[in-house]
Amino acid sequence: THQEERDEIAKLNLMAGKKAKAAIAYRAALEYFNTGLKLLRADSWHSSYDLTLDLYEEAVEAAYLNGNFEQMQLMAEVVLQQAKTLIDKVKVYEVKIQTCVAQSKQLEAVKIGLQALELMGIEFPEQPSMSDVQLALKETASHLTGKEPSNLINLPEMTDPSKLTSMKLLVGIVPAAYQAAPTLYLLILLQQVNISVKYGNSPLSAFSYVGYATVLCS
Repeated sequence: THQEERDEIAKLNLMAGKKAKAAIAYRAALEYFNTGLKLLRADSWHSSYDLTLDLYEEAVEAAYLNGNFEQMQLMAEVVLQQAKTLIDKVKVYEVKIQTCVAQSKQLEAVKIGLQALELMGIEFPEQPSMSDVQLALKETASHLTGKEPSNLINLPEMTDPSKLTSMKLLVGIVPAAYQAAPTLYLLILLQQVNISVKYGNSPLSAFSYVGYATVLCS
């Protein structure tokens, strides 16, 4: 009956849900996360922000993994309305993109990703042309002027949270863009390379370099 105790039980449900998800027991995971959410105070976004965000984000992903797309959408909208920063919203954007791809809504997946990227200050032409691609290729080539492959291997680690977030979003929409918007796909790929060369390597940078090499070969 005491809120402090209810919060502790909510934390235990969060832990149990994560373990269940790791064990591919997605239905049980969703039940744990939903139970944890029910134990929180009505104003938990203010009184227990981190715990509330963790439970909601995990519940959003578990709902997606269970194929419960309607619940996923409802909970995702709560996070997008209540989360304090874009970085706190990124996981939800990623799940929304994955859900669209799972439902063969490739263009909608791309649209969601572009909306999130715009909030990060990264914009692409609405209807990119090959001239846009040529300009982007020249820009990337200029960033790589005088650099050898070994230079890319030895770049410093990317640490800027906003750039790491941007890389996640860019890579997240690559499969959908490749299928539904191939010209935009090229621009997205080049943007990933530009960010890596300028701000350092992230775990996703290798993917970007391989994609860029494929573009050059083709």
